[in-house]
Amino acid sequence: MLKNYLKVAITDLARNKYFSALNISGLALGISICMVIITIIDNQFSYDSFHPHADRTYRINTEAIRSNQSVEDYATSPLPLGNYLKSNYPFIDDVVSLTGGLSGEANIKDKTISVNGFFSNKSFFNVFGFSLRYGNSATALDNPDAIIITRKTSEKLFGEGINPLGRVLQVKGVGAFTITGVFNEPPGKTHLEFDAIGSDKELGVLEKASKILPVKDNWANYYSSYTYVLLKNKSEKNLLEKSILAVGKAKYSGKLLESTDKGYKLYTQAINKIVPGPVLSNNMGNAMPRDVLWYLSVIGFVVIVSAGFNYNSLSLARALSRSKEIGIRKSFGAKKYQLLIQFLVQSVLTSLIAMVVAAFVFHFLLRPFFENIDFFRASEIVLYENLELYILFMLFSVSVGLIAGIFPSIYMSSLNALKALNQNSNFALAPKLGFRKILLTIQFAMALLFVIGLINIYREINYVMHADYGFRKENIVNIDLQGDNYAVARQMFSRVKGVIGISGSSHSIGTTRDEAIDTRVGKAGERERIRDFTIDEAYLDNFKLHLISGKNFTTDINGKETSVIVNQAFLKYFHLGNASESLGKSIILGDSLYVTISGVVKDFNYQPLTKEIKPVIFRYNTPAISQLNILVDKSDVPGTLVRLSNTWKGFDKSNLFKYSFLVDEMQQAYSAFNSIPQLLTIIAAISVMVASLGLLGLAAFLLKQRIKEISIRKILGANVTQISFLLSKSFLYLIVMGVCIGLPVSIYLDTLFMKNFVYRVNPVWGYLLAMIFLFIIVFLSIGIQIIKTSRISPVKSLRTE
Repeated sequence: MLKNYLKVAITDLARNKYFSALNISGLALGISICMVIITIIDNQFSYDSFHPHADRTYRINTEAIRSNQSVEDYATSPLPLGNYLKSNYPFIDDVVSLTGGLSGEANIKDKTISVNGFFSNKSFFNVFGFSLRYGNSATALDNPDAIIITRKTSEKLFGEGINPLGRVLQVKGVGAFTITGVFNEPPGKTHLEFDAIGSDKELGVLEKASKILPVKDNWANYYSSYTYVLLKNKSEKNLLEKSILAVGKAKYSGKLLESTDKGYKLYTQAINKIVPGPVLSNNMGNAMPRDVLWYLSVIGFVVIVSAGFNYNSLSLARALSRSKEIGIRKSFGAKKYQLLIQFLVQSVLTSLIAMVVAAFVFHFLLRPFFENIDFFRASEIVLYENLELYILFMLFSVSVGLIAGIFPSIYMSSLNALKALNQNSNFALAPKLGFRKILLTIQFAMALLFVIGLINIYREINYVMHADYGFRKENIVNIDLQGDNYAVARQMFSRVKGVIGISGSSHSIGTTRDEAIDTRVGKAGERERIRDFTIDEAYLDNFKLHLISGKNFTTDINGKETSVIVNQAFLKYFHLGNASESLGKSIILGDSLYVTISGVVKDFNYQPLTKEIKPVIFRYNTPAISQLNILVDKSDVPGTLVRLSNTWKGFDKSNLFKYSFLVDEMQQAYSAFNSIPQLLTIIAAISVMVASLGLLGLAAFLLKQRIKEISIRKILGANVTQISFLLSKSFLYLIVMGVCIGLPVSIYLDTLFMKNFVYRVNPVWGYLLAMIFLFIIVFLSIGIQIIKTSRISPVKSLRTE
């Protein structure tokens, strides 16, 4: 019986090539996008599954409650927490802490690479599923100077197949370490990303030498360590949650906190729920946030539903053409359930053929496209293909075929045999027309949604990258001093041909890099955390910052910090009067540093345009300057960079020359948004194509049904223009309805996105461009068919009557 069903289905698909091609194309586009999303979901849910006790391992996170009642969640927690839990709670099997600070330039003789690592102990191997290629995991972290490096780090330093045990690795700013182990590649994906693990027995020494922040007994430092707890029994999770909540209350009650904080709350997160998971500050790894995964899933659902609507619409349109076939088969005794199975088999077959087409689209087009999107590369997402995944794709396609075909199958199998055989009956058209209109309207509303999103997001990102921030940003090269003397470096680089201006600063302007200091006006004033920059006397001129009152810094300060320059927002925030009135007024930085306001600059966007202009302080303290800001001649940028590199090698032979263009650093501040236009481009294109295919197929069918009506109108004197307008009205009405539905939803979602930016483009032009674009697509989809149909000779179309 199934063989017969397949034969009939294949015959019908072959006989009606045009409608079959439209159905297969629409479903293939929808399924191909879903293939991408299924692969991403499979990728993300595979994180941290290789750990031996993942079902009872938890990370302790910190919720920081700010003084203004806002909340910020951190993936980190205080280092003393681990030992406290292990010593006082018998239901805990083991605890491992990962403490930052093992980062910097690592070198062996003439080889130098950057490493980023943590300090830990042998509990690391009890809790996590890592193993060693070289070394003994039981003793590798016993000595204070011990360090275990990853296989990749080992190959960068020593080459492939070399056993580096016993070699001494110098980490700049931290110390010398003896290599006691080399990790194997982890057996699966993990959020734990590091180049090296050092012994935490070295932490006390490093603290005393001020090479790292105090962490060993510091409960207030919740941002330098990660704490993972292994329970003896997974049923004790609730007990763990209650315990750490009580620990947090006990340890932070009455303790002096940071000026911006009101309190801290500790809570748990299962290790296999970290990815995908919420976005947390200090989150380790480059995995995709849970919200983005949900967003992609919703997009996939919308696209496949649109493709399913398309299949529904075309199948219902085909019902009238197949009415005589249904009538004849029922007359020969075919049961309703047999016809239902027949049509469902054809629907599933169409979906499976579409899956084959989608597999080619996925492999040759979508997979390379998505893997090259900046966000996907940053998240290290690779869309692997394997047999298990294709079996999942096949099951998904069968489900799509059943769901998309169930309504048309029920409808067609329910047709009355006598009415179906009535040659002059148009009964099948009336009940389906309204439903098809609804389907098509929803499709174009969805298409409008994606196109408006694409246009306005692209316009906004383009705007923030080319906006006037209030300072010079073009042709500025920032050079990392890497601990070298600022004055010497500035003198050396100022002689380089192509250098027009040079200044020094603590960090880059216009980026997310941040430094702040407690600030108050008067001893009794409330402490406020204010952003600050350390600069030299050439900084304001180099960046074209406008000093509206007072004077710039000078070189005769003799190293003592006595004055600051602030912006207008600072004066307004602390109620210090206008620019002239504020000069000479005293403020307190930190605990007891008294300084006076010597100058006021015009407000400018020292942070990305996602943030409003807030108070900022410019300080003069040259030992704190960590980078040079060099204005280069735009006519010979490559040549100037070569000369700068050569100059660097002349006075620093141990560190690599590190530089970046300021505009590139500023662009990185929008990295979370940069990939959205790339993603929406393919989604919007597929959504528009699916909607256009539905419109194309429906138009072809409806116009075919009205050929005789058109011929009669032409005989009665109607011209091509009148007939074209008549045929277009119903379709244009549907598109207008789609706009009426899609536009308000688009405006709402667009407003939600634009809330991320304080400074925004006018979205109205985006709405207009999107609507014009869709009307052009509609005209191209059906306009040619309408004109072609209106030109048909009446004699030719009526000769069979």
